[in-house]
Amino acid sequence: MSIEQIVSLLQAIAALISALVWPVLLLFLVLRFSKPILSLLQDEKSAETNVKATFAGVGVELGIKRKLDAVAALTAATVTREGTEGQPANVGQDKLNDIVETVEQAGTVGTNSQGGRRTVLWVDDAPSNNYFEQETLRALGIKTVTSLSTDNALSLLKTNHFDLVISDFSRPDDPQAGYTLLAHLRQLGYDTPYIIYSSSNRSDYRKAAIERSAYGTTNDPQELVSLVLSALKQSSSAIQPKGLYQ
Repeated sequence: MSIEQIVSLLQAIAALISALVWPVLLLFLVLRFSKPILSLLQDEKSAETNVKATFAGVGVELGIKRKLDAVAALTAATVTREGTEGQPANVGQDKLNDIVETVEQAGTVGTNSQGGRRTVLWVDDAPSNNYFEQETLRALGIKTVTSLSTDNALSLLKTNHFDLVISDFSRPDDPQAGYTLLAHLRQLGYDTPYIIYSSSNRSDYRKAAIERSAYGTTNDPQELVSLVLSALKQSSSAIQPKGLYQ
């Protein structure tokens, strides 16, 4: 059976079963047909334990089970995510390689220097659309908090610490909500890394987001996770506005 046939099968099954069952079935099929993912099982160090504390005491090292959970969730996100032309993304061998490589690079990024979990604020009026992406981050040890609106996101940011913010681009009340929230954050003094996750990844959108001080923008699940990991590795702690926590 070819990769294309497997993807078609996965898409058909996805329409018939619930989101809770889907990752388990997908994991089985991915393990059955993907050599790159099977190679994870050869990592003896990871296979020793599901979650192994690092000697440095600054986080946890992902074990084989959590790596496979992350690969399964990220593959599911890629298969089910609609592209710019309304078609599900194609998952071939090269993409599977990229997914596995991204997961392998996660390391202990899910924890901060004090051993606490990194937390991402995810702003989207339809959070169910990002189910598998959020499951990927959770498997990597990263906590996600969801918000449905710009106002609610700002309220959460004023009373909680977040290491990174992910936002959709358009919401019913604001066709450029991703830019609106970003502008408010910077006006308040937040230097928190900010990623826009939308349905389009046109070059002009990417340029405009960067010019507005976003860390990046994408419509691709694997690239999103890669951006998240990169941003968290570069930022040991987000800068918070003065006075809000005093």
